[in-house]
Amino acid sequence: MLFERQCPGCGKPAPAVCAGCVDGLTAARSRSIDGVDRVGSLYEYDPLVARIVVAAKNGGRRSLLTGFGRPLADLVGPGVEAVTWIPASTLHRRARGYDQGRLLARAVAAALGLPARRLLERTAPDTQHGRDRAHRLAGASLRPLRPVSGRLLIVDDVVTTGASLRHGALALRAAGATEVNAVTIASVGGPPT
Repeated sequence: MLFERQCPGCGKPAPAVCAGCVDGLTAARSRSIDGVDRVGSLYEYDPLVARIVVAAKNGGRRSLLTGFGRPLADLVGPGVEAVTWIPASTLHRRARGYDQGRLLARAVAAALGLPARRLLERTAPDTQHGRDRAHRLAGASLRPLRPVSGRLLIVDDVVTTGASLRHGALALRAAGATEVNAVTIASVGGPPT
């Protein structure tokens, strides 16, 4: 078949991640991030998860991202009132033609029956990709777009140092949020809590 889809994990013919690769995913340990009330991640970031995330973000496989909506929603505790995301850099958004965080947030919000709202923006055209740990710890430069209130959820694809989520949570708190939780597809070796 000319346009046959392959599992991004192993390359076998499949419309999404095959059952064998799903079975090979390692559940994430819990972790904490300063400024974030609760962090939930589906998987530990390993080479298999990396292939899936890269295919979703850079391979045009948007359905892989939206397919994480329900599993991520299942990690969310009660009381969240709206969903937002860590925005992609302008460079990545233009290259991909979409913001992966927005797609994820909309899928999670739909699964929860909540609104997805763009509440954060980058103040610099920075990207975390390819940066060393020290620069990643500085995090994305984020600011709130408007005053907010209540209990919010930030969605992101991968948490590495936690800096982007921390900066996003602090910006939302400064804008009026009373609680900020976060969910991600994967977590890079965070300290257990």
